[in-house]
Amino acid sequence: MVVRLALDHRVCDLDALKSITSAEAQLEEVAVGATTPARVSAINSPQFLDPNKSPVNAKAFVQAQEYVVRDPVNVRWPEVFQRVVITNMDQLWSGAQSAEAVAAAIKSAADPLLAG
Repeated sequence: MVVRLALDHRVCDLDALKSITSAEAQLEEVAVGATTPARVSAINSPQFLDPNKSPVNAKAFVQAQEYVVRDPVNVRWPEVFQRVVITNMDQLWSGAQSAEAVAAAIKSAADPLLAG
């Protein structure tokens, strides 16, 4: 089953997102030097940490993960994530609500909180 979310007039295929964020996909990107992986398992992999390949001193990227501040950077984001996103995503994962309904609920509850 493919679940689609309509967000900002773009359709995101959750199966595609799962695929491109999988450990296997990130290791494929590491193999061609495309990016620094986001997954802990990939960034700690022998493939990424190989001293004979770029980036030089890859271990620094592993250590930097402890200090990186990820987007979205909004002082209210932790509250929005806890109160709005997680609660509503639970409805999606349990099958209680459709992806479209969950996306709409998140947007309507989060927008005012993020606006200030």
